[in-house]
Amino acid sequence: MELGRLRLGEKGPKGEPRRRTTWRLTSPSYDLLASAAVLYGGKPEPWDSPSGQQWQLDTSVDTLSILLPPTWDADGQPSVPFSFYFEHWSGGGCLRRCDGETELISGEDCKCDPDKPLCKPTTRVRVMLHELPGFGVWRLESHGWNAAAELPGGLEILRLMADHQRFIEARLRIEQRTIRQPGEPTKQFVVPVLDLATTPAELLSPSSSSVGRVEAPLASPRPALRPAPVRPSPPPPPEATPAEAVERSASAGSERPALPAAPAIPPPAWEDVEIASDSEPGVWRTVRFYADGREPACSCPSYVKGGARPCKHVPKAEAVREARYELAAGVTVEA
Repeated sequence: MELGRLRLGEKGPKGEPRRRTTWRLTSPSYDLLASAAVLYGGKPEPWDSPSGQQWQLDTSVDTLSILLPPTWDADGQPSVPFSFYFEHWSGGGCLRRCDGETELISGEDCKCDPDKPLCKPTTRVRVMLHELPGFGVWRLESHGWNAAAELPGGLEILRLMADHQRFIEARLRIEQRTIRQPGEPTKQFVVPVLDLATTPAELLSPSSSSVGRVEAPLASPRPALRPAPVRPSPPPPPEATPAEAVERSASAGSERPALPAAPAIPPPAWEDVEIASDSEPGVWRTVRFYADGREPACSCPSYVKGGARPCKHVPKAEAVREARYELAAGVTVEA
């Protein structure tokens, strides 16, 4: 759940972008920003966001104490809440999202001219402000090349700790940068920088103390269950009288009428299989298999817009479907 945004800049009176030296927080919740104002300074004020009425807080700090929660990708591998794409947006939403090779919305090759790219680098990181109330994450989004080049290095180190399922404490700060080149005006910009709250050696050492990180508490051991009491065996049934024996023998020989056959259940007209998308983390696609032998259909944009048929998701869904049938039939596959 996203609680709010961490912003590096703001807009001036004429709508021009302006960089900041301290963090700016925005959220739909006034109570969250009121709690943040106690720690970071400032005063919550109304803000007309593109998505509706929200609140903003101009803090007086350039460093935030954060936690990076452990996450896992669609294949169950340890990951970090981080993404990087080349994107082009308009008033109607995102028009292009490219990973450097494939334009993920259309499923086609990247369309940008390498010399004059239309898309901008877009880096997103989701963190927890553990000093504030609320169960969720805050999103940082940057469109600069420096953030795209520097943030992944620190995040890759933190990804190693996801193997241990730990919450990792770090510091997120705003750093002012200046570039001077002959014959060009001086350029000033801000870059989000990620710092560890401890040394990498202490962080990666299995015997290190818990300083600089927060680990999930271990559950207290449960007491052993007491053995169940032994119940006495029931007494044997009394012997039948001669008359009861004759009656039981007669009833045993009688045949019960056969039950009518159950009506045949027609097979389902289709079967849906959901799989995780390889190119879009956190996105699931639905592949529908028809009983009458028609070509499988997929919910991905490539199929819906008349792209490749069948699309690249169908073989993966077919493998999941076959594995499910084998499991239901009790088939054991040796390693």
